[in-house]
Amino acid sequence: MKTTFIHFITFGLLCIAPAIKAQNVNISASAPPQPESPKYQSADLYSRDAHFPGIQKYLLDSLQYPELARKYGKEGYVSVKATIRPDGSVSAIKVIEGLGLGCDEVVVSLLSKMPKWTPAMQSGRPVSQKVFIRVYFRLL
Repeated sequence: MKTTFIHFITFGLLCIAPAIKAQNVNISASAPPQPESPKYQSADLYSRDAHFPGIQKYLLDSLQYPELARKYGKEGYVSVKATIRPDGSVSAIKVIEGLGLGCDEVVVSLLSKMPKWTPAMQSGRPVSQKVFIRVYFRLL
C-alpha cells in the first residue's frame, strides 16, 4: 500500500506572509504590488491581508486523499480562488485548475467547512479579499 503525502502551497492575492516549512508542508504568499503610478492610492492597498493562522495544520489534519484518485494514481494540483468576507467566512469558492477523481470536491468541501479567517483590513475596517489556494496531491 502506498503512503500518502499531501503538499500544500497557499498564496493569496495581495497577501504578505513569510514562507513556512513544517512537516513537508510549504505555505508561501506573494507580496502586494507596489504602486508605480499616480492611479494607485493608499486606500487601494490592504493594511492587513486576510490570513488563517495554522492553515497547514488544519489542511494536514483534515484533508483525506480521495480513494478513487489513490486507486488510479492521480497526482497534481487543485487550484481554487475564494473570497474571505469581512466576518472571516470563506465564500465564492471556485476551482480554477482541477485534478478530478474526487480531489476537487475534497478541497472545495474542506474550504467551505473551514473555521473563520482573520479578514483583511482597509482603513481600519474589515473588508472582503480574494485569495488563491493551491493544494498538491502526491502519492509516495
